Amino acid sequence: MRPNSYWLFIALLFSSTAEAQISRSAKAYLERGSNRYDRGEIQASIEDFGVAISFEPGLAIAYCNRGIARLASGDPDGAAADLDLAIQLAPRLAQAYNGRGCLRAGKADYVGAIADYTRAIEIRPKYAWAYYNRGNARMAQRDEAGAISDYDRAIAIGSHSLRPEIADVYNNRGRAWFEKGDYDKAIADFNEALKIVKRCPITYLNRGLSRLAEGREDEAERDFQRCIELNESLRDSVEKYSRMVREHLKAKEVLNSGTVKGLIPK
Repeated sequence: MRPNSYWLFIALLFSSTAEAQISRSAKAYLERGSNRYDRGEIQASIEDFGVAISFEPGLAIAYCNRGIARLASGDPDGAAADLDLAIQLAPRLAQAYNGRGCLRAGKADYVGAIADYTRAIEIRPKYAWAYYNRGNARMAQRDEAGAISDYDRAIAIGSHSLRPEIADVYNNRGRAWFEKGDYDKAIADFNEALKIVKRCPITYLNRGLSRLAEGREDEAERDFQRCIELNESLRDSVEKYSRMVREHLKAKEVLNSGTVKGLIPK
């Protein structure tokens, strides 16, 4: 799993001109490192990117990729050094800003993260995962409207080419709709996520909570049971969050107060 559920894809070469400027040896290690990263061989990918750098010390894309891999390995300081250098060497490398944004978000620096994701989008306007990551950072700031706008763009850009990962975008947009009290739209997004990844227990939990918030007890219970069937360790979470929603609904009957806020798991 990628760190903090953010999308950290290895940067690829963009053009034959860029490839022509890289030595054959550096290119071979760069490609092998990318393949190893995609297979989850994170430490081996870090080593390959390091060898590519030894052949081409000014190769920004190798620093970017090593920084992303270091972040995935749990080395934020090494990641920061590499990503900063990648940006210094290639100020228009969008993946480096996206990677640094993920690093900053992991440290709860959401203002800095949003600035980096925004810069990535300015450079590469159809960068779906920069929109997704910025949406996550905005959710952390309780800016549900801004998050939904970013999730909308991520889905519009990447809905066909980035399955099954796009299910996470629908799931998170559903969470944002839940926080805004629009449970019908939340349920619609959780339905879309489940069409793509049919055995995701968290999505069943989220949909169950949304149905419960609408008073659809029987449907909610079926979702909670399915969640537990898929992952027994979530039983306590099901009980905790469903109890919180029920308690809020009882209070709402007395006080006639707002929507169910802050009760859906991240």
